[in-house]
Amino acid sequence: MSSEKIISTVMFADISGSSPLYKQLGDNKANFLIQKLLSMMTNITTKHHGKVIKTIGDEVMTCFDKTDSATEAAREMQDSCRKFQSNMALKLRIGIDTGGIICEHNDLFGETVNNAAYLTGIAKSGKILLSKNAFNSLNLKAQKLCYEYDNVVLKGHTLKTKIFRMHWEQKTDENFNDATVHMGIQSFTRAAKLNRLELTYQSQKYILTTDMEPFTIGRNTGISSLFISNSFVSRDHCQIIFRRGKFILCDTSTNGTYVTQNNQREIYLRREELPLTGQGIVSIGQSVRRAGDDVLGYTLKV
Repeated sequence: MSSEKIISTVMFADISGSSPLYKQLGDNKANFLIQKLLSMMTNITTKHHGKVIKTIGDEVMTCFDKTDSATEAAREMQDSCRKFQSNMALKLRIGIDTGGIICEHNDLFGETVNNAAYLTGIAKSGKILLSKNAFNSLNLKAQKLCYEYDNVVLKGHTLKTKIFRMHWEQKTDENFNDATVHMGIQSFTRAAKLNRLELTYQSQKYILTTDMEPFTIGRNTGISSLFISNSFVSRDHCQIIFRRGKFILCDTSTNGTYVTQNNQREIYLRREELPLTGQGIVSIGQSVRRAGDDVLGYTLKV
């Protein structure tokens, strides 16, 4: 069969929380519930004029001629999963992209497929994420259910692009759509652009803006934005990113990061994230008390 390139919307829907279910119910009962949920997702796809391309473990790959149809299916899947699993810990992670795809041997290939899979991978349980192309392909009413979620570098790209999250919890409340979600897109984006974070470390000073690449801290010479030569510090210790209107400290280290915000009690992070507020002190790899003057100071400017 020869390959054919067309414009389509690709959606992945992944069931999260299935591993604990197998431990809780046993293989047979858990597999029965998973298959029942996958069947429900297949039926919803067909209902909204989509096609299931394949099932990969606990995930379905689907395609639609229209992005609006894909998001309608995604919202119904989320709502049906919520009702279906009741007291179970099953939730869906859904990613959607619109663009060119290659159809070959009853499968799909191309950048659009990769983008949809990537968005599914970073989506939190119970969430729907859309690429910028998918968002731009929606009708106005559907766009009002979305808000800017993050700026990410998609797989195979070098520049950041906006991605969007779609609300699904309230389907028909138009007052909610207009007053809350649409307002969130406009006002939130304008306000976020005014933010900056000022960092000081010894005699060095850094100004972090909302459109900067992640600010990395560690012992990775030539790569770290801020190089700290200390045995307590990991090569790639932590980074500060701007996401959803906040500067967020993300620890990826062995010894952790200690944060004191607004003269409150010290917080210990290890492989965790924390939004930075007001002003405070960050100590890399050891508590502020032990670090002495070898700490970072920060001030959030709005």
